[in-house]
Amino acid sequence: MQMKRITGFVVWLISYAMTMEAWSPNNVETLRVETTKDLTEDVLPFWMEKTINPEGGFYGMVMNDGKVIETAPQGAVLHARILWTFSKAYRHYGLETYKNIADRAADYYIHHFIDKKYGGVFWTLDHEGCMKDATKQTYACAFGIYGLAEHFRATGDRRSLDTALKLYDTLEKKVHDKSRSGYVESFQRDYSKASMKGVDGQVDATKTMNTHIHLLEAFTTLYQVWPDKGLRDNLKELLGILRTRLYSPQRAHLILFCDDSWNPIGETDSYGHDIETAWLMSEAAAAIGDPILKKLVDDQAVKMTRTALKEGLTPEGAMRYEKTPQGYSKKMSWWPQCETIVGAVNAWQLTGEQMFLDAAFKTWSYVKTHFIDKENGGWFKELTLNGTPLNVPKVGEWNCPYHHSRMAFELAERLEPAAVHTEVMAWSNMTGVRLEGELIDFESSLRVGTLSGEMEKSGREKQQHIRYIREGSTQKTITPMHGVEITQSVTDKDLQTVGLKWRAEAKENLDESLWFCMSFSPRHYASAKINIQKQKVSVVAPKRKITLFFDKPVKAMVRNEDGDKVLYVALMPTLKKESSVELAATMTVDGTRHHETAKMVIDLTKPGRAFAGFGGNFRIQNPAKDSVVIDYCLRNMRVAFGRIEMPWAIWDMQGAQNLHVKRSAGVGQKLKQAGMPVIVSCWFPPR
Repeated sequence: MQMKRITGFVVWLISYAMTMEAWSPNNVETLRVETTKDLTEDVLPFWMEKTINPEGGFYGMVMNDGKVIETAPQGAVLHARILWTFSKAYRHYGLETYKNIADRAADYYIHHFIDKKYGGVFWTLDHEGCMKDATKQTYACAFGIYGLAEHFRATGDRRSLDTALKLYDTLEKKVHDKSRSGYVESFQRDYSKASMKGVDGQVDATKTMNTHIHLLEAFTTLYQVWPDKGLRDNLKELLGILRTRLYSPQRAHLILFCDDSWNPIGETDSYGHDIETAWLMSEAAAAIGDPILKKLVDDQAVKMTRTALKEGLTPEGAMRYEKTPQGYSKKMSWWPQCETIVGAVNAWQLTGEQMFLDAAFKTWSYVKTHFIDKENGGWFKELTLNGTPLNVPKVGEWNCPYHHSRMAFELAERLEPAAVHTEVMAWSNMTGVRLEGELIDFESSLRVGTLSGEMEKSGREKQQHIRYIREGSTQKTITPMHGVEITQSVTDKDLQTVGLKWRAEAKENLDESLWFCMSFSPRHYASAKINIQKQKVSVVAPKRKITLFFDKPVKAMVRNEDGDKVLYVALMPTLKKESSVELAATMTVDGTRHHETAKMVIDLTKPGRAFAGFGGNFRIQNPAKDSVVIDYCLRNMRVAFGRIEMPWAIWDMQGAQNLHVKRSAGVGQKLKQAGMPVIVSCWFPPR
């Protein structure tokens, strides 16, 4: 008996140790990285490769093996969710590939799914893009608003916002039950009422949980780009409904179906919807900005999440779909797993309780093992209870990229490690690192030349055709200088660490050197000690400390220039055509942080000048994007004066017919027509 107890304790101890190792804090980052990798290398590529219909829009059905059913109907919900997914992907990553698909989805949705006669959204189209089912499901309208608002948020395309606002107006005029609250489920095409099934197939349910939670997420996204008071009131109404009419506080479950007067219909618990709604409510309350409401909503969210995990999560980590009076659902669906992971992380962030984070890890482990199709790509839609994939389409009216992509986006944002923020200018120079808001200042530059002669320095408007790219926490610049092109990557790592990388490729043979330099002004570095070792440089001042660890020995020196201490690190001793070099460094920063309370006093007896408006720098550098940005600024901001470029050297060589010269002059004409003073600045005089 004693041996059995010892053996049992040892087994428990090993199991506990393995669990603690598996769910260590470092694995929060693993969860974020793995879900991001699945998103960018599997989910988004699958939908890009398998669903785009060259005739327009997206295919309505793709089978498990990747076979496209070209004659399948096109669903409004599927298209709106594709629109949301790739709009969000573009806003998150900034890649033109994602924007192209988002733009394609928005254009097709607006031209084919919007009912221009009666308003709202057609439920389905046939495979050629013609109306098939004109039923007006409020659920579909909600996803139209959700996708279009996100597209506007990502791209600034006013057409998408205008269309979303028209859908919202239709809901308010024809669907919103202002006397009894809430939104009615279904209508005929002309918004006349008729006995019909809603999206969940319940004939007599005119107000449903499913439609109201997706109105909540749609209105939240719309409010973030259009903060209208009436919309805010409607958001608060939806939260109120989900806290009272559609919620059982005793059981901590949502009520799925109601009639016009909010009388409950049926006795089904939907675990996936419960845990999804929990975090969507927290998100909506945060957008509203009422701290008292936020606390009430968060308490409910934690309670709902706790109940869903207790009742719906299997020992293997899979979340069951629902429970009816007949028992649990007989299959596993992909989307409740996604919502479980996000909902559990949300509850962990609200409470700090490890059990919520453990649940997220466990469900992700189940997803990796069972739902991700490692052979044909994408995720399986449904599994048997033992984890075997069912032969159902991967793409269909309800099966879309929205749940699993949104899970990855949410985790990328929620679990992003706290980090410093390096200030990198578009011309490649760093001007310092923000440490808890405090700027640890310096200025870096790239320099080509000789120490005793002329030196070209990177800087504002000194080089042309510099490329700046931001990918998550990494800022990359590609800087052409005379005789060489330098790619510099700056990655914010954690609370004190920045990763630096340089790659330089010589374009000419020159007896000159390429340097990475850091200038330290006397304001904070007058008494600084700069110590140079083989692979380490440290800069220590009374209130600043900067350390650089290089991945190989470097040649470095310090020079005094106009009162500044300037560190020179050699990247290329001499420029030899077609030769290249790479160097990496880890930079750690520290310094005094000022968190003292600041007091501001406004003297109303001494008013300043009236605010005339913003000044705009309307120089055309990116013809594909700048005109859109300029139009947006003029339409949405109070612009009082503008500055334009006179490309002097180009005009001198090619005359007024040069396209760049004409574009610049055209911006000036537009500003003058708007009635504002225009400043003309001359760039790059002729040599």
